[in-house]
Amino acid sequence: MEGDIEKHIEATEAFDGVQLSEFLSYALREYSLTYLRKLIARGSVRIGRKLCAATYEVRAGDVFSISMNEDNPIALRAEKMDLAVIYEDRKVVVINKPAGLAVIPERGSRDPKFLNGVAHYLAEESPFGAEKGIDAAVMRPMIVHRLDRDTSGVVALAKDSETLGFLSEQFASRAVSKEYMALVHGGIRPLQGQVEGAIAVDRSSGRAFIDAKRGKPSLTRYEIQECFRSVSLVRVMPETGRMHQIRVHLQSVGMPVLCDRIYGYEAPLLLSSFKRGYRPKRDGEEKPLISRLALHACRLSFVTPDGNREVTAEAELPKDFHVSLKMLRKYCSG
Repeated sequence: MEGDIEKHIEATEAFDGVQLSEFLSYALREYSLTYLRKLIARGSVRIGRKLCAATYEVRAGDVFSISMNEDNPIALRAEKMDLAVIYEDRKVVVINKPAGLAVIPERGSRDPKFLNGVAHYLAEESPFGAEKGIDAAVMRPMIVHRLDRDTSGVVALAKDSETLGFLSEQFASRAVSKEYMALVHGGIRPLQGQVEGAIAVDRSSGRAFIDAKRGKPSLTRYEIQECFRSVSLVRVMPETGRMHQIRVHLQSVGMPVLCDRIYGYEAPLLLSSFKRGYRPKRDGEEKPLISRLALHACRLSFVTPDGNREVTAEAELPKDFHVSLKMLRKYCSG
């Protein structure tokens, strides 16, 4: 079809046996899963002349041809954005993403704001090959892994498709190390442990849940760092990368993440909820200490193809975490 973009992707051994839709979500991470499923449904994914269904089981060595029409929902338009770059080399750039910014366009949106900002950075500001005269509009940073909109922290992006494949295979084979910090309701004993509940996803509602029969094997390790009466600070190390995995697993053991409207309680953390003798300001309005999902991706370790060396990228805790912890330590310690 005129206007189509043809992509060719080979499946490596790390993806042997997974369903096509799951493979494409790794190989084409800059696109939403909803969009990729539409491509499959309309017959735009094939091996040779054979059309592939979403349930096709990928085999190592399969070469997929994917026709992506000009209705691609995330055509980039490079726009300047204040981005915190925490690591970069010739192949990879790692951003400390603020909460409230979607990594890829959400359902019903066609505006890839985050990717637009990264495209502008690579074309105009990056010290690795950014040159005047580069057409920023055609730059396409490629998402290696995703964070929820309201989760802050480390996001890695590849600068070319070869690097995307190199890094995606590490994620698929669990060769990367990921670490998060979360503020949660409650706090259980022991102070460290793991959750192995298999996770399934209801695509119509966008909710994940634990289901031993239909779910995919999932593992999350955790360590409680500090306890403050009804709130705890938890270090979380997910071994797998399922949708909403940390949120679902922590909720399942009685520690839902603060301000999680889907798997916990949407209510913000207020100083008045734990400071004795709290007095409101004259206007009567109390500003929440934290009102978004209290989850932060603080560390990511991977091997970069630029020199084939291990890199650890770290993102400091954001201001709302610092303020919350300062108040909790002051009024809820001991």
